[in-house]
Amino acid sequence: MENEYFIKNYFKSVAKKYKGIVVDNDILAGMPTISGRRIPVSLILSCLKDNMSIEEICSEYSLTEEDVKNAIDFAIDLLDYPYQSDV
Repeated sequence: MENEYFIKNYFKSVAKKYKGIVVDNDILAGMPTISGRRIPVSLILSCLKDNMSIEEICSEYSLTEEDVKNAIDFAIDLLDYPYQSDV
């Protein structure tokens, strides 16, 4: 349980850097999502894995290009954050 608390707080701290990304326990059990949309960041990554373009994702889920790019940047930062020198 302690690890889960740490991970959720870590996700929240990274999400604060991105307009439009939210981590809230009351929304999809705390999964990182696009604010106001209930669309998880993981769905955006899955779409990219399935070779969808940013334009296709925007059209399919009624998102802006900024929404999709913020989700991608959030995921990248989430993985890179422990290795950044300002931590």
